[in-house]
Amino acid sequence: MRLRGVTSINGSSEPLYVVDGVVLSNVAIPSNQNAVTKSTQGSNPSLTQDNQVNRIADLNPNDIESIQVLKGPSASSIYGSRASNGVIVIETTKRGASGPPRVTFSARTGLSSPTRGYDDFLMSDPLEYYKVVRLAYQNAGRPTPTNIFGDSLNPTIPAYTYAAAGTFSGLDAYGRPLNVDANKYSYPNSLIMPGSTGTNWWKAVFNGQGKCAECHMPPLYTDAGYNAHTPAEMCIDSFQADRGPTGAIGSTYVTPQLAGLWARSKRGFFHDGRFATLLDVTNHYDACFNLGLSPGEKSDLVEFIKSR
Repeated sequence: MRLRGVTSINGSSEPLYVVDGVVLSNVAIPSNQNAVTKSTQGSNPSLTQDNQVNRIADLNPNDIESIQVLKGPSASSIYGSRASNGVIVIETTKRGASGPPRVTFSARTGLSSPTRGYDDFLMSDPLEYYKVVRLAYQNAGRPTPTNIFGDSLNPTIPAYTYAAAGTFSGLDAYGRPLNVDANKYSYPNSLIMPGSTGTNWWKAVFNGQGKCAECHMPPLYTDAGYNAHTPAEMCIDSFQADRGPTGAIGSTYVTPQLAGLWARSKRGFFHDGRFATLLDVTNHYDACFNLGLSPGEKSDLVEFIKSR
């Protein structure tokens, strides 16, 4: 709609719209259909293919009670410079509550923790990282680089991710260095960076410093042979063991399987649920066997157990 003609090349010539005393923006909003249909390409570059709509189009004509057109000094005296292109005052039959406009805002926030630990979404080796990199290039419509992982459909971890000129004697089909002479390494001008499969530090603590693998072996992560231990071996009382089926011939506790242990998080851990968290269990065995685990190693151990 134009009330005073087109008065600007770049600026808007739209009048100011006031509906029931509230100033509304009548900015055209593209529906972005053209991004899908590509209908403006070729012989018809018109943007009207996007079926642009505006806020005034949201009004139901049956709800409009009256329309007034203001222009000139009378409009500017009320609405200021915004009325330079004129003012359309619309009164509707749907009146709201009396009083100034009010805005109500509400929001909800929260935190959640992964039930089975971080293994479900953390990358534990370079090839998993490569999958993310490849997907990023595919989403961007760009070719996936091959100079590190080689064939994009059958990636491999290279012997060297980088070797300075003069430290190798050839390249493979993907541009990765071959026949690298490690003796030619010098910092900072002749760098040589070996490839690596990476280290699963959670598993490293489980098999090493934590000594968990001595009693918990895959695939179920329990004892492979006789899986019973005396209370003294576990630094715990025999209250529950004395009431078990072996109590008459010797009180023992059976090594539980760690596979699926995350499902018991609400009932507590250990044989009688006495430990509320896996960290409590870890602290108990750390003191029992004098493991000397650091806080970081304890955290790694807990996450590895949760991910089984």
